[in-house]
Amino acid sequence: MDSLTDVISNIYDQLDRGDIPSMNLPMRSKKNIEFDSRHNVWTYGDLKTARTAKTVQGAVSMLRTAYTTDFINEMIREGKSSTLREMYYISEGWHNAKFHTQDESNLLAEDLETITGCMREDFKLRPEESGAHVYGDLNFTTLTVKGKWKKTNCIDDVPDNGFNVPYKVEDDTFKTRSQKVPGAEK
Repeated sequence: MDSLTDVISNIYDQLDRGDIPSMNLPMRSKKNIEFDSRHNVWTYGDLKTARTAKTVQGAVSMLRTAYTTDFINEMIREGKSSTLREMYYISEGWHNAKFHTQDESNLLAEDLETITGCMREDFKLRPEESGAHVYGDLNFTTLTVKGKWKKTNCIDDVPDNGFNVPYKVEDDTFKTRSQKVPGAEK
């Protein structure tokens, strides 16, 4: 994945020049959130913050970035995938680059999505196996593993624990007459 490799190449280029490596990331704050009416989602705005290796914490962050991109590239090359939780546990073997909490690894994956313009699924990272569930009079049309479209009603066609939302839903559609559709992340 070229955009992911570019992130690390940029860090190495800075080191080769004798510079302290840094990366520019979207600022995570309320004042940097914008509504994209075309896609009907909230996105980061143009405000940036720099992550630099000037401090030990910053250097560890760069090291984690290198290990994580290597991990992702290896999964892509080998045709494998991993949950975010698995990546966190795999990092236990990364010595100084290991994550102390799963939130740290999740945030780095999100940072890499933002920097590269790719989606987590492009990195072969997926949320937990038992993710969001939907309840109610809602019809989902999803693509099955056999490549066929399947229509599912979230009352009639699923057990009491609801419809398990697939981790990749970009092509899926849903229809409902309900005013609200509750979802629960397990």
